[in-house]
Amino acid sequence: MMIKGGSILPIEEKEAVRVQLYPTAKETITSFSYYISTEKHGKEEIASFDIKMETNSTAISLSIHQNGSIGDIPQQFTFHTPSSETRALWVNGEETALFHT
Repeated sequence: MMIKGGSILPIEEKEAVRVQLYPTAKETITSFSYYISTEKHGKEEIASFDIKMETNSTAISLSIHQNGSIGDIPQQFTFHTPSSETRALWVNGEETALFHT
């Protein structure tokens, strides 16, 4: 399977949304919006997560902004990169561990 550099692919799993990142080697900015909805007491609740990925030669920086909420359902994301990725990963200004696939 071929995936274009700069892609952000969400994969829904039981406990979290796995976000597969394919950062480019050069300086780029990519953005993506992820939507989740549920029905509670006959009313639809919708939340969106805007994810922006900025890359440079030393780091991958993600900023995540949530719009709306879905009651008491926590939304967790895990971020994964290709096994060849060695740059630091920053999420909302904090360095975090890389998960390779």
